[in-house]
Amino acid sequence: MPVINEAARDQSVSIAYIIVKYYQKLSISHSVVIVNIKGIKNAKAGH
Repeated sequence: MPVINEAARDQSVSIAYIIVKYYQKLSISHSVVIVNIKGIKNAKAGH
C-alpha cells in the first residue's frame, strides 16, 4: 500500500510541476503579446 501511495504522490507532484511550467510559458508569451500589441498601437499612433 505505501508504495502505491508514494507512486501516486510522485505522479501528482510531477503533474503539478508540468502544469506550473506550462502556465509560466503561457504567461510569458501572453505578456509578450501584450507588449507587441502596445508597440503596434504606438507605431500606428506615431504615423
